[in-house]
Amino acid sequence: VQRGRTTTDQVKAQASSEILQLPAGPLTIVAGGESRKEKMDQVLAAVITSGDVLGGGGNVQSQSGRREAQALFGELDIPIVTSLQGSLAIRHDRYSDFGNTTNPKAGLRWRPSKALLLRAAYGTGFRAPSLPELYTPTLQGNTAGLHSDPERCLTTELPTDCGRQFNTRQGGNPNLKPEKSFQYTLGAIIEPTPTFSCALDYFDIRLEDQIQVVNESTIFGNYSQYGSTNVVRGPVDPRYPALPGPILYVLTPYDNLGESHLAGFDIDLKANAQFAGGDKLTAFLTGTYFHKYEIRKMDGSYSNIVGRASAPYGAIVRWRHSLSVNWQSGPWEITLSQNYQKGYVDQNLDPRGTQRKVAGYETWDAQVSHKGLHEGLTLTFGIRNLLNRRPPFSNQQSTYQVGYDPSYADPRGRLTYALAKYQY
Repeated sequence: VQRGRTTTDQVKAQASSEILQLPAGPLTIVAGGESRKEKMDQVLAAVITSGDVLGGGGNVQSQSGRREAQALFGELDIPIVTSLQGSLAIRHDRYSDFGNTTNPKAGLRWRPSKALLLRAAYGTGFRAPSLPELYTPTLQGNTAGLHSDPERCLTTELPTDCGRQFNTRQGGNPNLKPEKSFQYTLGAIIEPTPTFSCALDYFDIRLEDQIQVVNESTIFGNYSQYGSTNVVRGPVDPRYPALPGPILYVLTPYDNLGESHLAGFDIDLKANAQFAGGDKLTAFLTGTYFHKYEIRKMDGSYSNIVGRASAPYGAIVRWRHSLSVNWQSGPWEITLSQNYQKGYVDQNLDPRGTQRKVAGYETWDAQVSHKGLHEGLTLTFGIRNLLNRRPPFSNQQSTYQVGYDPSYADPRGRLTYALAKYQY
């Protein structure tokens, strides 16, 4: 009853060359271009388009979309002095449906000593909406959580207006605008010894016209903003002539949800040790600390949602990291990893009307590899979520999953896998 197909055909070419010898080294250029064609077809049988299947999403109509895009890009690596190197890059894209865009980037790398590297970069970005975001057929459903009509419930107290699941319609939005970004980074890499290194980078990203699904929690939580555009009502009820008609359905499409401002730190630590006989022990830590995740509100001010769950952004944790220890001995390699996310303030209050916190989430992974059976053959066995950790409880109501937040934790539990790889 449904045939869906999405294809992307792309050709890309690039070349690099040293074009000039400067006192501090060669001036290098990289240039290239690409051409891309995207197609999406969602073809539905007549029994679906007529809406004759109970629970089938209503009279869903077939949709298709087409796009062509071409791009030219180039980058210069500029040796300013022996210890200082600059880079300039630019990319020009032309979309058949969203016009032209040009985005530059500039960077600096300074190595004052062998043990220290400083770096900085600034650039802009552009993302056109994907074809599914534009043209996915509109499906009928119902809200995941229970809601009350902000305009009728207090007066009518009817079960059709209060504490119920409302019908929804969700799909693509052909009126979407592209996302734009402005970002800069400042960072340093410290390597005091050959066995230890530390990289610390500060990032600052501003997003405009961010594309996300306008979910039910956003609509009912900001009714003054979305009530007139995303809530569709029926005729006025003669019993309550002063009130608007009851809600027929809620529109939850993709939309451009304003501006976001993200800032924080990325950290990357690495240490290793060699032992007699050639054994090697290596430890890695990669983590991200969010200092700021601000979203623009209707009055123009910004709200920082770090450490909280907020629709439609999900759980924005302040700190997360991955810690791994790897042991190599002859043909054997063993890795043990910890994945950790700091807890956060839950999206909804508890039954007593007080704020609650979702616990931190930690899982362990283990993997063993062997390369000695045959030249070029590697056998791997691993376990993800070794201790079978369950997601911590969450009272979120933005998704159909109940009791946990799928943007924060994985409910699948322990997972084992095996892999055979042959290289020749």
